Amino acid sequence: MPLSQIRRMKDSVDADWRSPVADQVAHAWGRDPNSARWWRSSASHVFVIPGDPRRFLRFIPAGTAAASRLRAGAELANDFPSVDGLWIARPLPAESGELIPTVDTSFGPMAAMLVNEAPGDALEVPSLTPDQARMWGRALALFHEVAGGPDGVTIHGDFELDNLRFTPDGVSVFDLDESRPGTAAEDVALATRALRGDEGDRPEPLLYAEFLAGYRSRRDFTDAEETRVPEYARQYSARRVAAGQEMLDDGDKPTDPDWLRELHNDILTANDW
Repeated sequence: MPLSQIRRMKDSVDADWRSPVADQVAHAWGRDPNSARWWRSSASHVFVIPGDPRRFLRFIPAGTAAASRLRAGAELANDFPSVDGLWIARPLPAESGELIPTVDTSFGPMAAMLVNEAPGDALEVPSLTPDQARMWGRALALFHEVAGGPDGVTIHGDFELDNLRFTPDGVSVFDLDESRPGTAAEDVALATRALRGDEGDRPEPLLYAEFLAGYRSRRDFTDAEETRVPEYARQYSARRVAAGQEMLDDGDKPTDPDWLRELHNDILTANDW
């Protein structure tokens, strides 16, 4: 999402993290005004609605490519069969019955969705155990096993730890916006960048080996496929540079707020490979 849109949303948020735009979107689900609190804005605007469970409201300008991806991911999640060991965050229908309603707001029409918070614990690589790495790989194999495609695989496209939660019984998965037809090797590359050290992180070869063992415990992954993983990682890096440049429509002016200038510089630094 362009930085100018992120800035506009942030400027609409008050000291209690509320926004009238979020209130207008949440109304499609019958939510009371001021119930949603700003969480973040990046690929989409995300607001959290307190409760048990908490719910996450996501929205993005309608008619954009990102809105189309939001809709496709929601449809995949809604139709995904129940599988032992893999929990998918499914969209909650709006009062109209739509999964992804288009809501008129003061910022223009928004494609929106509401989902329950995924159950389980958020993990990062430093705290990841070998058993959890194996569970992670097995969960991706389950996703590929169930989600078919023209080449036999619909990839998640972002099966990283920040889109997963871990429970004793398996893995909870959310944010299917990047799902599309692809290959298993591509999805493994996208999921395991932090384990492989593709973005400057310390490589974790033992955890990466456990991830692959977990994947292979459920689904075949040949040596030839494994050799293609670095190639897909490089392709992703090139796409990320292009996407980062598309965001930079604002944030480099002396009159911009410090947070926007810092975000602008962070994107430049992240893409300066």
